[in-house]
Amino acid sequence: ITCAEVGGIFSSGSYKLGAEPCMDPENPNGDDDDNDDDDDATMRLLIGTVVGVSVSGAIAAATCIFALVLVLRERNGTPIFMRFPANVQQPGQKVSSTTKEVHIDFHNNMAAA
Repeated sequence: ITCAEVGGIFSSGSYKLGAEPCMDPENPNGDDDDNDDDDDATMRLLIGTVVGVSVSGAIAAATCIFALVLVLRERNGTPIFMRFPANVQQPGQKVSSTTKEVHIDFHNNMAAA
């Protein structure tokens, strides 16, 4: 509905005060000139928003899938991240026949420093 379609309230030969017919704006979409600069900026903002939300959603989905695979592999007994023994052989080092377990107590080392 436009102002021209509604008109005003006409009574006793004249329009009532405050109920005169209104005038439709020349450009109903709010453009004040013929250039499309503001339309281009709005379109770029819309495209940027869509791309940003899409990329964020893809990263979030990939993170959730990775976490799911991580948990399922842990439960299955084939973890993605495994502990390496403390006595990993370095190049040129002789292999020892005994295995030693190394324990590091970070709390005591931090207190001594």
